[in-house]
Amino acid sequence: KHSGFGIRVLQSCLPEIIKFKYESLILPDPLTNLGSVYSKLDKPALALEYYPIALPAARVKHDIENTCESAFGKANLFQQQHRNDSALVYACKSYDATMGSNDALQQVKASSFIATNM
Repeated sequence: KHSGFGIRVLQSCLPEIIKFKYESLILPDPLTNLGSVYSKLDKPALALEYYPIALPAARVKHDIENTCESAFGKANLFQQQHRNDSALVYACKSYDATMGSNDALQQVKASSFIATNM
């Protein structure tokens, strides 16, 4: 069972981590993966706790894959919640991140999402 304690501690520390530029101490892979797992388990509230922590860490590490996946995951969750403006913002963030990579699949996913939600 997910107690939420660890995520609450991390979330409470996140402003200080970002303020002092220690995002590099956070590993985006497990956070992105947890967001994806909770999304697939139809637990969007939990998924939306992990993606926002993964995104700044992925950006600092220039981790294009996790930036794309976390942003796209948020876009999908926002779309499911009928928060289309937010969904489009995060789909664009995912697409923008793909421009620095050769990940054609992620580029197509993000651009298709944008095209069908405009």
